[in-house]
Amino acid sequence: MASINEQRALLASVLSGVSGLSVRTERPTQARAGDGWVNVGRVAPGLPTTACDCTFTVVVVLGSDERRANEMLATLSVPIINAVTQGALHPSDVGLEPATLPAGDSTPGDVFALILTLTLEVS
Repeated sequence: MASINEQRALLASVLSGVSGLSVRTERPTQARAGDGWVNVGRVAPGLPTTACDCTFTVVVVLGSDERRANEMLATLSVPIINAVTQGALHPSDVGLEPATLPAGDSTPGDVFALILTLTLEVS
């Protein structure tokens, strides 16, 4: 059983490979166009020193161009699910959905994203 940090690293590697985007696993200060994959949080029931299931919520920011984002939404969903469920991660629960995020102060309008939620066993 892998540690939380090992699972994060593996998740980042898998998502980078399948998406072609730069995957980061730290908490972002705000959503920004072009950030790629960012791990925005996790829920880990139980004590940190015990084995548990951790739910990772990961957001891929696709940018502010709606047409390009819709094309990416259509082409990334199946490869992402396949890579996560058929690879070394073996999550017990997976969800993938489109999202619209506020772009922040530097960019007017919204940015488009995919939200991936999966539960991994960690030590």
